[in-house]
Amino acid sequence: MAWLKRPFLCHILASAALVTLAALASCSPEGEGPVGTLAPASPAFAPASPVPAYSPEVVQLWRTWRQATALSLPLRGVLYVSQGWDGRDPTHYGRWRYAIDFIMLGPDGRRYAGTGARSADYYIWGQPVYAAAAGTVVKVENGLPDRLPGQPAAGSEAWGNHVVISHAGGEYSEYSHLKEGSIKVTLGQTVNAGDPIAEVGSSGYAYEPHLHFQLQASAGMESATTLPAVFAQYYEIQRAYTRFARSARVVRSVPREGQYVSLTPLLRQAMKAASHVPAL
Repeated sequence: MAWLKRPFLCHILASAALVTLAALASCSPEGEGPVGTLAPASPAFAPASPVPAYSPEVVQLWRTWRQATALSLPLRGVLYVSQGWDGRDPTHYGRWRYAIDFIMLGPDGRRYAGTGARSADYYIWGQPVYAAAAGTVVKVENGLPDRLPGQPAAGSEAWGNHVVISHAGGEYSEYSHLKEGSIKVTLGQTVNAGDPIAEVGSSGYAYEPHLHFQLQASAGMESATTLPAVFAQYYEIQRAYTRFARSARVVRSVPREGQYVSLTPLLRQAMKAASHVPAL
């Protein structure tokens, strides 16, 4: 074309392309949309952008950590890590620094449908929780009420309804903020990896429905020290909820705050596995 031979036009077009690319780069990643104005403000559960990198010390730790328990993700579907190791919220620090919080986001990048004023508005509400590894149930709390979004409990009820499972090698997996009355296991029961044990709720210190998961060195709650929870295998979902979505398999790694992860390799399959999240 003749106009391509005109240097000044090429310069203008190149400049426009650079401006467009810069604007696209500044957009929120993974197709994340705005948080609803009627939902409770909670920086602990706001989607992170960009995905924060762990420090070199933490990376070295999980590469050298010898974990006795082979863990799988405790939820199905496309999960969003709202808080990871040494999370931004002041609950993942000290003895609890290696805990991980999972939520789900809808196709528009929001955590809920509607106003977010009800727990049932949230995509993760009522989702099945699965045992991350085989073991024996050593602790159960099933009778605490679910809290409304933005009204967390504190004190002795902070952990909410929970299950603790004992594994080989003196390690314990702990699942918190479970839905009242949803726990399907009993003390002393033996479970296999992938067995359903409860449903996600909003009991305890939960600004909104989510699953708090941690690997710990004892069966206690307040006195337990978390251990680095390294998962045997999962998939990182990149460009989630877009037509360009793809997944990358990772082995023996840790989901980072701000990442989308799944047990299944394809986004469409993972979304269909979660009953509250519509398929593409």
